[in-house]
Amino acid sequence: MNTEILMPIFYMMLLTFSIAMLQTAVRFKAVNNGEHTPEEMFAIPLPLDSNDLVKRTDRNLTNLFEFPILFYAACITCYVTGLTDNQFINLGYA
Repeated sequence: MNTEILMPIFYMMLLTFSIAMLQTAVRFKAVNNGEHTPEEMFAIPLPLDSNDLVKRTDRNLTNLFEFPILFYAACITCYVTGLTDNQFINLGYA
């Protein structure tokens, strides 16, 4: 079987991990700068007065755990059924 269809999954997981690390760094920076207490920054939902970067990274990570589940299912279905031609691989990267 052609395993090239699994590479877009790997890159999506790499993106998710990168955004999670960025979000962690941004939250720790906000705590170290004294903008918020640790309890505020790691509570759900975020404080309303947190800066835009914290809010954007939080929303981005939330979105990376919601919609791409369909992407993972589609790629795995293509792999299992053997539909791993260039068209499906290019769609996976797109």
